[in-house]
Amino acid sequence: MGIDIGFTDESLKNCKYALCRPYRKRTVAIYSEPPEQADDHLAQYREIDKVVNMVLLEQEEPQLYQELTKDELPFAKRNIWYWGKGWFKDYYTDKKKARRVKPYVESRPSSRVLLRGMPKELAKEWMDKVGEENWQSAWYSLPFEKWEQICKPCPIRPFDDSNCCLRFSNYPGMNSFRQGFMLTVLYASTIDEQQLKETLFSFPHLDRNKGQLPKDKIGELIEMCEGTPINKSAEGFFNTAVEMLEKVKPEGLESNAAKIDMVDIPFIDEFISKYIYREEPYSLEEARSLIPYVETLQEVADWAIWDADHKAIRTRVISFKNRFSSLVTALRTADKYGLEVYMSY
Repeated sequence: MGIDIGFTDESLKNCKYALCRPYRKRTVAIYSEPPEQADDHLAQYREIDKVVNMVLLEQEEPQLYQELTKDELPFAKRNIWYWGKGWFKDYYTDKKKARRVKPYVESRPSSRVLLRGMPKELAKEWMDKVGEENWQSAWYSLPFEKWEQICKPCPIRPFDDSNCCLRFSNYPGMNSFRQGFMLTVLYASTIDEQQLKETLFSFPHLDRNKGQLPKDKIGELIEMCEGTPINKSAEGFFNTAVEMLEKVKPEGLESNAAKIDMVDIPFIDEFISKYIYREEPYSLEEARSLIPYVETLQEVADWAIWDADHKAIRTRVISFKNRFSSLVTALRTADKYGLEVYMSY
């Protein structure tokens, strides 16, 4: 579980610089659940899934079932699992081991319906029927190796990432992010006009003619966030999951999962609720308007890291800065290429 930053499919479709653009623009499949009783009009175009009947396997081959599931927590137990190396690993690739599982592999109609070979009228009818949210573009049908090949030379991809989907943070990391954010804001109030005069090229977004300081810029951001409804639902869900894991984990199994500290921190919680835990993508205008503020915070964090004389403080500010840099990178990329940023959490 974690928080990621990406660019909307629609904005990438319309971006002439995105090398994935032609793949995203072409729809190759739709998703429609096979009917349980009525005739399936899409049967000849429907993919067939290979699944392992885990209920039958547990009944008839309890030892093999135990071998396959010994490292999994109880809540992961399911009636079926897709037959593939992603789950079954060497039981899928090793022919001798695979023969033990094969009697429990069943074929079932998939919800994925291929448009290839389907009459155009029928394809249009069903695309309209299921809605665009159930279309699959050619991009999402490509193997991971092909993604790497396309993403590597793409100008949108940040230099130090393999693609344009950026990890913001895992949930336990939000504890140190919050603390580092607060320390960065507090440190900003210590930067005075004399220090800025000695560093002419620092903080390009400040209005030097008006004597603006980093704390003033951050003050503007605080006003922008003021009154934002606090959203901690994802963090609450994560904490509940951690509590559940603690209750059901097998005896003797060590767990280092830590819950998120839910103590309220004014402004920090408002900022996170408005700009991190959000449902709507950033519009291009919103992304551009936020850049001066997040870049100012980013540079304040750099100063704080350099100036901190306590390891615990420095560690938390570094944690904040590393995560915040992903957001800055995404917003700047959006500004440069005309993209819409979305948050996934």
